[in-house]
Amino acid sequence: MIAMFTDNRMLIGRLFAAVLVVSLLLSVVGPNRASAYLVIAGDDFEGDDDSPTGFGWLGEWSLTGDAEIDDENPHQGEQHLYLEEGGSSAIRSLDVTAESGLSLKFWAKAHASSGDAVVEASTDGSSFTELHRWNSDTQYSQFDIDLTPLEPFTSNQLWIRFRILGGGNGDDEDERDDDDRDDDEDERDDDDRDDDEDERDDDDRDDDEDERDDDDRDDDEDERDDDDRDDDEDERDDDERDNDRDDEGEDEGDDDQGEGRLFIDEIEIAATGQSPDPPPTSDTDIIIDGQFSDWEGKANLPDPFDDQIGSSIFDVAALYWANNIDQEINFHMIERHTTDGQPFDGSNGQGWLARYMLYIDTNNNGDYTDDDDRRAVITYVATGHSSAVNVRIYEADSSEKISDSGWNDWGDSMAEGALRVEFPLDWTDLGIEFGDVIRMYAVSFSGLSFDPHVRDRVPDGNADIQWSPASVLGPWLLAVGSIAGIAVIWYISRRRKLWT
Repeated sequence: MIAMFTDNRMLIGRLFAAVLVVSLLLSVVGPNRASAYLVIAGDDFEGDDDSPTGFGWLGEWSLTGDAEIDDENPHQGEQHLYLEEGGSSAIRSLDVTAESGLSLKFWAKAHASSGDAVVEASTDGSSFTELHRWNSDTQYSQFDIDLTPLEPFTSNQLWIRFRILGGGNGDDEDERDDDDRDDDEDERDDDDRDDDEDERDDDDRDDDEDERDDDDRDDDEDERDDDDRDDDEDERDDDERDNDRDDEGEDEGDDDQGEGRLFIDEIEIAATGQSPDPPPTSDTDIIIDGQFSDWEGKANLPDPFDDQIGSSIFDVAALYWANNIDQEINFHMIERHTTDGQPFDGSNGQGWLARYMLYIDTNNNGDYTDDDDRRAVITYVATGHSSAVNVRIYEADSSEKISDSGWNDWGDSMAEGALRVEFPLDWTDLGIEFGDVIRMYAVSFSGLSFDPHVRDRVPDGNADIQWSPASVLGPWLLAVGSIAGIAVIWYISRRRKLWT
């Protein structure tokens, strides 16, 4: 009995120790991590003749043959890339220095032709590798193509080319031959009609001269000439109508066949292999007080200098995020670049006003417009030696306001450069709890919050940040569990010595 009691206690102690080890491992690899889907180049073709479309490319699209940016039934927006007839192509390159794990995403549809359509890639601009081939796919579909077989890249550039193979020219020649044959037949018919009319006129005149006097012959000839002209005009009208109907039928047949056409929309090239871990986080608690030393070492995603649209006041430098272990709150800090991209020296600070929007996909499905999703509108006003910051949280799919922070001194003053602003977002307002994984991205904007003009975005392109906020009670429970586990093991060891 004593031995069984001791064995049971030892078994319980070992199980508790195992649970403790697993808990420690989970605390190390737990959910408080972030990753970014980094889109390094993209194009939705929503530009005009004065500005190239897309971002992240080394130049504009090089279009050959019958290729253009067209507005006929795109997949989204108002324009897409359109290629027609064999030999037509569209090619563009991007910088892939130090990039890896690339993938190519786009939407496309194709119409049957004597020549297939292909998308290709090249690392030298001359030798291309076929990635996908179409013959007929009349509905827009999304394609996701792995580019890693091309790695490591032999140069710092990657070329993407869409083109239509063969076909096209033979159809043009057939159409021209048909037109030439029709013209020849029409010309011969006109000549035959002229000969027949001349012959009939001669016979009629001879008969009339024998039977009538000179006056009667003149009257009859005029009347017959009028009738012949009317008949000729009617005949020509009938021929023209027949030709028009034939032409319309041929055009309709061509449209139905849709030969040699390829449509491309919404291109993305992403560095899917680049999801670097955030900087090592510090143990310092975040205090929202307009002082920023506690943000050192916190997770953040930097943004390039001078990539904004418009004034430098919209140029975001970094987005930060963090949690404190005893609060169900997400903390954020947004920083702007100085006017020259250099460290603040007292003369290169920013303007007095900044407006940001933080979009939060609370159910982690990639759609930021669901009922449960949120958007936080941050208005930051810097004054001489203080600031005024207001944060409002809205439902993503409506103008329904969930909370309003009022005005607080949470940012740099003008004397400090007007670069940084920090703010809290309560889990209750966000509708999240421990263990939830969320996505987010931030923008600077002008205009109205429900119809913003985006000026800069972090991350760039269509990327976002995935994050599972840190446990609130988890670390404390882990500490308590660790102490309890040590106590139980110590107690069992003592009991074992006593019983033995």
